[in-house]
Amino acid sequence: MNTLDTLKENIFSVGEFLQFVDSALRPLSGVRVKGELQQVSFHPTGVYIKLRDATEEGVLSVYCPTSLGRSLDFELVEGLEVVITGTPGVYKRRSELTFRALQIELAGEGGLKKAYDALKLKLETEGLFDRKRKLPEFVTSVGVITSKTGAVISDFKNNLQALGISIYLYNVRVEGLQAERQILGALEYFKNLKVVPDVLVMIRGGGSLEDLQAFNSEAVCRAVYASTIPTLVAIGHDRDVPLVQLVSDLSASTPTAAAVAINQTWSRLSELGEYKYQLFSSFEYTLESLHATLLGHKRELLSFSGRLSEKILIRKTRLLDGYSQVLERARSFVLASRRRLDDLNPEKLLAKGYVIAKQEGNVLRKVRQVNVKKPINLQFHDGEVKVKVYGEN
Repeated sequence: MNTLDTLKENIFSVGEFLQFVDSALRPLSGVRVKGELQQVSFHPTGVYIKLRDATEEGVLSVYCPTSLGRSLDFELVEGLEVVITGTPGVYKRRSELTFRALQIELAGEGGLKKAYDALKLKLETEGLFDRKRKLPEFVTSVGVITSKTGAVISDFKNNLQALGISIYLYNVRVEGLQAERQILGALEYFKNLKVVPDVLVMIRGGGSLEDLQAFNSEAVCRAVYASTIPTLVAIGHDRDVPLVQLVSDLSASTPTAAAVAINQTWSRLSELGEYKYQLFSSFEYTLESLHATLLGHKRELLSFSGRLSEKILIRKTRLLDGYSQVLERARSFVLASRRRLDDLNPEKLLAKGYVIAKQEGNVLRKVRQVNVKKPINLQFHDGEVKVKVYGEN
């Protein structure tokens, strides 16, 4: 007897039967259901959704936990086509088939386009597309976020000029379920480096909206906007520009164009030849001007030196003449003084017959000075004589 026959022999209560069906459905966890959002109700306990079949009749009640709803990069709006991965079950109180969502993805270009337009409007309203920082001049280090395989990274490296630029590659998936998480990890890695690169470059080749979901992620867009490092994004696209490219400081159409943008930060280096010519021309002109000025100063100095020598010679002549006149007057004065001194020389007077009378060492000039009690010395031209004085004093 098979299991179905055994079940038929049992009599279940309503609750037991619903529990049995619920238990039977649990092993189907991970099943994927595609449909269109018909009704979306947000509650503190979660998001309650009615998923309608787009081509056939049928509506499935879906419960989306609050944490899952917050982690989505798109808004759950009616009319959006999605693929929900989850676990089926039975809600006993209402005897209703339910589906607990484990993951929700956009399905098809239509759904992706609606989500893209909605997020684009949201980010644009918040001003995330307005800030555009310039790349620093003379970029010497670049952090690159892309896949290490494929032609993209090769095109970027091959088109960088030989300027000694260091490249730090962070390998990530550029599409698929893991792409967003890995790109966010790369942005966090470069942000926390002790010495951050001058520029961040995010590149990948072209693709559809479905292929580029990671680059239209709200989380990635906000992480790029929050980065302190100027960011250049080059992602190929047919129609809609990836949102992360609109948020970036500088966008390029291809990895080659991104490399060219990095090269252009060194554009002033090409002007060195012109600066060299201008420098030497300016130096030559300045040198010639200085030489002409020095020659002029030399001529002025020689002229001044000649005039100064002439003045010195005149002053010297006048000074010597003045000295000669002064010396002559001094000589005449000395000779005259000498004659007067000679005339006043006592010895010459004595030679003429004059006598000098002295008493006790004093020269006698008057009679009353004579002491008759003491001898007088008479000094003649050729000697002295003592004499005695007689008479009254």
